[in-house]
Amino acid sequence: MLKYIILFLFLPLSIYSQAPLDDILRNLDHLIENRQQFTSDREQQINTLRDLKEQSGSTVERYQFAKQLHSVFLPYNIDSAMYYATSCVELADQMGQSALKSDARLRLVQSYLLAGMYQEAGELLADLESRELKPELKQFYYSMQHTRYRYLQAYLSGSALINHYDTQALAYQDSLLTLLHPSDGEYPVAQAERFRDEGRIKESKKLLFDVLERLETEDRSFAYTAYTLASVYQKEQDTLNQMKYLALSAESDIRNAVRENAAIRELALLRYQTGDIDRAYNYIKIALDDALFSNARLRSFEILQILPVIDQAYLTMREQKRQNMVYFTWIAIVLSVFLLLSLFFNQRQKRKLRWANDEIQSKNHQLEEANKQLHERHDQMAQANTQLTSSNQLQEEYIGRYLKLCSSYIGKMDHYRQTIHKKAAMGSKEDLLKLLKSKDLIDRELQSFYADFDQAFLDLYPGFVTQFNTLLKAEEQIELRPNEKLNTELRIFALIRLGITESPQIATFLRYSVTTIYNYRTKVRNKARISRDRFEEEVMKLGN
Repeated sequence: MLKYIILFLFLPLSIYSQAPLDDILRNLDHLIENRQQFTSDREQQINTLRDLKEQSGSTVERYQFAKQLHSVFLPYNIDSAMYYATSCVELADQMGQSALKSDARLRLVQSYLLAGMYQEAGELLADLESRELKPELKQFYYSMQHTRYRYLQAYLSGSALINHYDTQALAYQDSLLTLLHPSDGEYPVAQAERFRDEGRIKESKKLLFDVLERLETEDRSFAYTAYTLASVYQKEQDTLNQMKYLALSAESDIRNAVRENAAIRELALLRYQTGDIDRAYNYIKIALDDALFSNARLRSFEILQILPVIDQAYLTMREQKRQNMVYFTWIAIVLSVFLLLSLFFNQRQKRKLRWANDEIQSKNHQLEEANKQLHERHDQMAQANTQLTSSNQLQEEYIGRYLKLCSSYIGKMDHYRQTIHKKAAMGSKEDLLKLLKSKDLIDRELQSFYADFDQAFLDLYPGFVTQFNTLLKAEEQIELRPNEKLNTELRIFALIRLGITESPQIATFLRYSVTTIYNYRTKVRNKARISRDRFEEEVMKLGN
């Protein structure tokens, strides 16, 4: 379960490359804490391959499994890698195929180089030089020669032969590039290294960025590509980005359980130089553990050059922390004594304050009497406010009754018109029928009723329209026509403001169907900028 939690935390490269250095370092610290999980995965892979090799029957199969085990062990444990490289040589000699013999010996050279056996590696390479190698083996050969001279440069950095080693390394690098095609996977990084050595920094970075964009951090080649990019930034003296890509390279090494590594050692040195002693010490310890586990002599040699410096800085920092702890302990003791003295004087001061409090209580009693009188005045004002509120409520109630009576009157007139129409229809008085069929009277009465209602309501709540619009979305504001005081929507909610909330009652007052009233209410609620459920509650507060 822990494995999947860790993998879930891993971010893509495009996010990593834009992340601040602190975030990348925190993620690296987290991976270091959980790196045992990746080591367990590598051990499981090794055990599976070992079982398959033991079960294989033919020499060809044993050779293939020995070659796979060599590749798996090479970045993990060099002694085991050398063992399986030697096994490849023995099996290749048994099969008698020259290409397999050369490939097996080049694998043994790989192991020798990582183990620091440069003379043995040179002898094997000298023997291979006289052979006719296939193009892919020539690439392997040139790569090993280039690596050998680079390792000699690093191991014998003070030697007079340093320039000779550099010349030889560049020569074999050129030979390698002549064999590689731009479409080959190894070509971009090899060419980027060449550009870096020639000072063509911009071109080198472009090639490396293109490669990194195509790789996941779980890919084995990601670590070397990021490490190479860090070396390009080192050429530019851009320490921040150098540390960033060294950290990304170290993360990739941890995910792949690589113990033969260089990134975390260089990162430790840079963190030491920037004053991050805790991380520098932790990283150099990890680098040393990996070097001893993998038996990578060059890495051990490089680590031992800087370990004493970082270790001494760490011990100095620990001693400084200890001294600071003693210093702060004495400060705490002094402050404690001061606190005790303060408590003593505080008690004395409290006794004085009690006497003063007695005097204050006497004054407070007098103030309470004055406050009591103020409360009585306040109660009188509250009663007056209550009476005013009751008066307002009665006023609203009377307006509602008035409107109800007016609406009822209009209804009765309409009913009367219908009754006369029925009676006249039985006779022959056509003019009477024509007059009685007309609704002009009712329409005029309704318009008069609406005008009276609008005027009466706005006299009570002059700011109703403006306040109502504040409850609606900006694009849904109600705009009245010239000389129009209220429209149908506003009249409905004016009645609601007066306490007439039932749709049937509103329908009766305004001479609409209940369905029409319901639709108007729903439509306006949908325009509200607040919750639909609270809209009518807020309408009831308008004008308060």
